[in-house]
Amino acid sequence: MPEVKTWLVPREKEGDIVAIAQHIKEVVKLKAKGEIEAGVSGVQNEPWFIEKHLEVVEDRVNWVLDNCSGAEGVDRNEALIATWTHDLGRIMGWNDSHAGVSALKTRQWLLDNGLGQEIADRIFNANLRHGAQDRQQPEKQLERVIASADALSHFDGCESGSMEDFLERKGFWYLFWLDGIKKGSSDEQILKRSFKKMGRDASSKQGFKESKERAEKECEFLRNNASGILQRIRRGI
Repeated sequence: MPEVKTWLVPREKEGDIVAIAQHIKEVVKLKAKGEIEAGVSGVQNEPWFIEKHLEVVEDRVNWVLDNCSGAEGVDRNEALIATWTHDLGRIMGWNDSHAGVSALKTRQWLLDNGLGQEIADRIFNANLRHGAQDRQQPEKQLERVIASADALSHFDGCESGSMEDFLERKGFWYLFWLDGIKKGSSDEQILKRSFKKMGRDASSKQGFKESKERAEKECEFLRNNASGILQRIRRGI
């Protein structure tokens, strides 16, 4: 297992949000890789966690910041930190309460790294509310950016509307469905579990008009092609 670097930046970088954002991204990658290799609960079945989720969320965060009206005031470094820490609790083995763990741990590390309380609190709330649960709906700009991008990341591979591209990309839903098939679930069982989450990702988790339009389009492609995709996945096993 690789040695995980300290969460603290060098003393001369304290309070430098650019340096802190890049440092935390690097440490999360090392931490996730180490936990995966060690089989720690929460990520032992998710070797795709970095490439297929966190890196995709970062891509979607940048898309939201570049394309969504209402997201213009969000600091990109704050968004980068929230991107790479919003699922930190999962890496630490806390699946059910991962958002709260992610929020608490990250806020303390940011304060320890010399960032101000206001920034630390914004990122705390973005991590806490990224799941857009009933009592923790995203409200502020950064919160809506992270929740929207997290949901958009689940449609990875749907951008072109091509089944071939989706199968080649092997994104979130491909891996979710492959796992269900390997566990013996029927297509009906798999799709029943999937469609509800897809609907939330395309609606209640989207905080901007433009991101919702994109999510709805990609969700529609996936729904319309789900049965055919499952058949192709089964044939390829």
